[in-house]
Amino acid sequence: MSSTSYNQKKYVGKSSIVDFYDSKHYNPDVYATSSGDPYHENTFTGELNVHVHDTAGETHEATVIALCARCNAIVLVYDKTYKQSFGKIDDLHNSIKQHINLEKVVVFLVGNKTDETHEEQVNTDEGYNKHKYLKTDLFIETSAKTGYNINELFNKIEAEVKISGKRP
Repeated sequence: MSSTSYNQKKYVGKSSIVDFYDSKHYNPDVYATSSGDPYHENTFTGELNVHVHDTAGETHEATVIALCARCNAIVLVYDKTYKQSFGKIDDLHNSIKQHINLEKVVVFLVGNKTDETHEEQVNTDEGYNKHKYLKTDLFIETSAKTGYNINELFNKIEAEVKISGKRP
């Protein structure tokens, strides 16, 4: 079983990404994960059972680190329409890096809300450059509203975990 942790500030669409993958449609009533109760989801990507830890954006660092320590993949999500969420990626990545050997885990950078182009504050080049700077394993942009690249994200998580052989 592969374990994946989704982390970042609140309202970037982490829960909606997981929900869209599971249900294959957008649900505007998906509730944000509360800080005291990380959301756990078991899903099947094809060959791997994936246990998702969807943490609330304001979850305490110690909780995030504890969850990430048991994961094969960490997905850092920011909101393309909210520049501050993008700015917090460095801090979150550094916090995780201080406690976890990132050579033993696959790290993805995800820019969500590609459907809201009229409100975009973070363009694709900025996301790609952040991916290169942080040396994450993959950069992808998604829309949990339209489903753009949602399946691709989970397929790439599965493929990277299998190919890399990285284990926490």
